[in-house]
Amino acid sequence: RNTGAYVGLLLLLRHADALLRAPVPQPQLGLVLIRSRCVPPLCCSRAELAELESEPSVAGPSEAPTTFMPQQERIRAPVRRALLTTSVVATLVLLGRVVVVRLAPHLAGLYQAYEAAALARPLATKSATSAVAYFLGDLLSQVSVRSSRPVDRGRVARATFAGAVSHGPQLHYWSIIMDRHINVAGPPWVSLLAKVVLDQTIFSLYLNGAYCFLTESLQGRSLRAIANKIRAAAWPCLSAGWRFWPAAHSLTYSIVPQHLRVLWVDILEVMWVAILATCVSRSGVSSGSTSKEESLSAHPMPA
Repeated sequence: RNTGAYVGLLLLLRHADALLRAPVPQPQLGLVLIRSRCVPPLCCSRAELAELESEPSVAGPSEAPTTFMPQQERIRAPVRRALLTTSVVATLVLLGRVVVVRLAPHLAGLYQAYEAAALARPLATKSATSAVAYFLGDLLSQVSVRSSRPVDRGRVARATFAGAVSHGPQLHYWSIIMDRHINVAGPPWVSLLAKVVLDQTIFSLYLNGAYCFLTESLQGRSLRAIANKIRAAAWPCLSAGWRFWPAAHSLTYSIVPQHLRVLWVDILEVMWVAILATCVSRSGVSSGSTSKEESLSAHPMPA
């Protein structure tokens, strides 16, 4: 079955390549639009036509004359694009299947090793997981938003430290508290809703504040400056997280096992940082303006 798929793909690529290499018919003289005067070319003699073409165009000397695309070429262009797109998608699917088949045993072994470590040494494993996630998240946000400036290694180090000593351990104990004490009578979705609401209000505000306090303290800022930073970043970070985290945590507190929740949340956090960094970068943040950038870095990964 795989051999037949590869043969079909090769034939498709060959046919697409032949179509792409086919010569494009040149437009005829009678199809040239003369912009200077609305005179049909067929009504003129050769001398008059040459005189009209030599006159400057109304649209400007730098603009080339407009040509009509022949009907055959208009039909062949979408066909070439469709064949090329199909061949690229088929190639990616086949390559992805090969990669998954080859890497599946290694990924399964890595998952089993992490699960065993999370059960045997939960605090150390989750601290290391959050440290790696915060390292990648802050580095990604700097590269995406501050592409014109060098990476701030100190900021990356502070984010990594905050992830290790704040996010990982606190999320570990928060998950235990939620499972033990937040059990509302009624349908299961009532308890799930209560957990998500508490997570996205009380815990998010606390976690964002703890992140700001740690990172600002490591820079030697005063308590007043730290308090101002926490107040300024509280609402933007909280409201930004509501666009993503309630849906994510509906899975966190329903189907994800407790010992894997930090890993699950940290993977989503890196994705969330990529989304935030892309939005900030596309919004036209200049290299000299840091308001949106600081809002992103105040707590780049609100859980």
